Amino acid sequence: MLEACDRAGGRIRTSNHWPELLLDLGAMWINGVKGTPLTSLADSIQAKRVATRYDNAIVYDVNGNPLDEQAAENLENIREQLFDRLKQAQDKDPEVLNG
Repeated sequence: MLEACDRAGGRIRTSNHWPELLLDLGAMWINGVKGTPLTSLADSIQAKRVATRYDNAIVYDVNGNPLDEQAAENLENIREQLFDRLKQAQDKDPEVLNG
């Protein structure tokens, strides 16, 4: 897991400004728009939805420098292998990703 700051949760933070209403701030990506209640919720408030494009992504190293094309391609290959192995593990045991 990669995090953008020194705590788990990345950009998402829960505001307790109103004690009776906890509010998650910073989340902005709906992963998979079919069958998720977040899509209906976003549509109900007329939130703008834009499809994610991965073909023009820029990947940065730990120092904030963009990776060169070969390094980014190597990283993508590792990511694909990881996802393939996770899928295989989930196929063997559907509960494996439920913690």
